[in-house]
Amino acid sequence: MLPAPTTSLSVTTESLPPGALLPLADPVRPLVWLRRDAGLIGIGEAVRLEFGGPTRMADADRAWSELAGRARVEDAVGVPGTGLVAFGTFAFAEDSSRTSTLIVPRMIVGRRGDASWVTRIAVDGAPGEAPASEPVPADGYGLAFAEGLMSEDGYRSAVRSALASIEGDGLGKVVLSRELVASLPAGADLRTALERLATGYPDCWTFAVDGLIGASPETLVTSEGDGSGRGSSPGAPPAAPTMPPTPRRSTHSWCRPRTSTSTSTRS
Repeated sequence: MLPAPTTSLSVTTESLPPGALLPLADPVRPLVWLRRDAGLIGIGEAVRLEFGGPTRMADADRAWSELAGRARVEDAVGVPGTGLVAFGTFAFAEDSSRTSTLIVPRMIVGRRGDASWVTRIAVDGAPGEAPASEPVPADGYGLAFAEGLMSEDGYRSAVRSALASIEGDGLGKVVLSRELVASLPAGADLRTALERLATGYPDCWTFAVDGLIGASPETLVTSEGDGSGRGSSPGAPPAAPTMPPTPRRSTHSWCRPRTSTSTSTRS
């Protein structure tokens, strides 16, 4: 799904007094990227781009380049996360039935270090409405978790099998996960779960994009300006300090996390 050829975005970023970010998020459809006191909150939806299949990444790159090329950006702050930003979630498998999505919000409120800002994104001259700050409910959901595809006994068996493979077959690394399933009440405020994740795992990036929420400790790639660098992940070989500059276009992204079913990937 590509943006209409005539879609024009007008993007303005200006400084903003610092304040709590999560209370600004939509309770039902939050767009969130937070770690400690830094992060981004997206409000509303200016543009939605959807992709699928083996070419989803290349299609998204092309569509984003075309959209960004038509945008008029005035950025008075100039740090990673300001200007035109999209929140994205992508299917991990090429044959996944899940839709990969890029969402450009109507408004973004962000903070990084000493800088706080608001970015307003107007579509064909129509600006978005100002956000309203609502307290995040403190009460939990009272969830009851049930076993998913793998039982507890099955998981223990998988662990034993993995250990045996490491000891006998020279296997270097195994990543196992066990699925637990619970359903939130209809209309539940998802910011409560995000608040619990952010405070319980402060060194992780807590995220919410298009209905996918979670927290991830890993960052594979961070890019700023014309350069990019690798982050570390458990079991990975040491990363080089930097990667060569990429002259194709000068952009920056906060970071690109690595997960199987979390920040930027869906199974």
